[in-house]
Amino acid sequence: MDSLEFENSAKGLTFHWKIEHFSCLWHKTGENITSPVFIADSVEKTKWCLWLYPKGDLNETYVACYLQRLPSTKGPNSISINYELSFISENSILQPSVTLEDVFENGQIKGKREFMKQEKFHSHTNLFPKDTLTVICRIWRSIRRNKWRSITNIVTEQTRKTETKEKIERVALFA
Repeated sequence: MDSLEFENSAKGLTFHWKIEHFSCLWHKTGENITSPVFIADSVEKTKWCLWLYPKGDLNETYVACYLQRLPSTKGPNSISINYELSFISENSILQPSVTLEDVFENGQIKGKREFMKQEKFHSHTNLFPKDTLTVICRIWRSIRRNKWRSITNIVTEQTRKTETKEKIERVALFA
């Protein structure tokens, strides 16, 4: 039913999930299909998968797409990433990429509830000559989060120096 390919590099991971016979999926609203598990080496070797709701998770007029960080002992409890989701067919891009930045805890699922309208699939059947939908997910570490950590470390170090200086001054007063 599906096939996959992915590219892991120091800059991030690109995962391609090909879903064959997409128009024949029998799932009802609230029912999903899940991609195979993939590991993002550049994001602390964390494990991930995609959840696709062909008839929407709550709204049947949309296809929903989510990224899940699988529970794992590898990596920190929470990790800040950027991720990009897009749908393509053999002939064209069906849905322009959506780029999101978020913090994922172990086991957490995040994404787009109203990723693409269902009618786009039905009105563009010529876009699916092989009835195959490809979901592309790119993941990379969030730079903004790393900058925040650097600022936090600087503030913490300055606070320690100030506290140490105050302790020394107090001791000098009583000596």
